[in-house]
Amino acid sequence: MGMVLIIYFFTFAMLVDKGYKLILTIQVITSIIFFISFFYLNRIAFFVTRLLFQKQIPNGEIIRYLDADDMSKKPEELLNILDSKIKNNMTP
Repeated sequence: MGMVLIIYFFTFAMLVDKGYKLILTIQVITSIIFFISFFYLNRIAFFVTRLLFQKQIPNGEIIRYLDADDMSKKPEELLNILDSKIKNNMTP
């Protein structure tokens, strides 16, 4: 996203000068979407990671118990959270 915004920055003046209104409109709309998505980048990255790794055997079992808020925690704290979530789901 950052590279696209850099390209947008350098092509914006050309689009204004040449009068390409449709491309300029698309560029402005996608720039706003990219800017807003920077605030939710951690959640977006976790969602993509979950999609990619949930079917793999060792990773899928662990990632199923995590959510995006857990990613900002320290490893020891995350291990305790995982341990408690797994124990709660295994008890009959």
